[in-house]
Amino acid sequence: MGTGFSTKSYVFDPRPSYPLLSVVKRYWKPQSAYLNDPEALTLIFAHATGFHKEQWEPVIDDLQAIIDKGAGKTKIREIWTIDAPNHGDSAELNEETLKLGYGRFVLCRSIHLFLSGLGSGVDVDFTGHKLVAIGHSMGAALSMGYYPKINFTSFILCEVMIMSAKFGIAAANMLVQGAEKRRDIWPSKEEAYKLLKARGTWKAAEIKTDVVENLAGGLQNLASFTRVQGAGHLYVVQMNPTGLSEKIYNALVLTSQVKL
Repeated sequence: MGTGFSTKSYVFDPRPSYPLLSVVKRYWKPQSAYLNDPEALTLIFAHATGFHKEQWEPVIDDLQAIIDKGAGKTKIREIWTIDAPNHGDSAELNEETLKLGYGRFVLCRSIHLFLSGLGSGVDVDFTGHKLVAIGHSMGAALSMGYYPKINFTSFILCEVMIMSAKFGIAAANMLVQGAEKRRDIWPSKEEAYKLLKARGTWKAAEIKTDVVENLAGGLQNLASFTRVQGAGHLYVVQMNPTGLSEKIYNALVLTSQVKL
């Protein structure tokens, strides 16, 4: 991290009510005037299928740099990222438990348990925080069907996974199979970079107009909508972190102007 953050990782343990652990990471500025400000925003970042919480760090760095120049248009209290139970550091802790099987909404469930304080390992009461959920793809498909209800101030959805049931099962299976087969060991960083850059998924892709127009019943139902140039669905967080951070900042400014 290059913008003066302190960081700390925690293991959130919801057992015995839920068997899967989650590794979460906190980012904060020790000298910030907003650490205990109830009006400042707490950002919760959720990753996509096959990724992990640290892949948000370039975006977080660029976002903080923009905020530092923003003349107080938005105030950030702290930032959290979370690994899904079957991804990243969480997957290592849950390796044996995951062999017994798990559902497709483990990330949604884990975020809810974490923010509700229904477990141990993280001594933070989020009920006094103005929470903003920021998710990419799978991480943007946040379920609101769990109780007690989490009172998010706003949602920032980056390439959200929304599709009709007709296509949803096949697409979900494709993503799961892709994650299972994805290579994660290379002879060198240079070889990894060369192979990844050759993949078509790293190239920019256009968003289909019909998908955009039908999102959430139409653009009129969204507080704002924008595109990140030069980035495709799966890798927008890595392909253009600066461009994505600018769009997130604009959404946060709108959020800060909302009086609840």
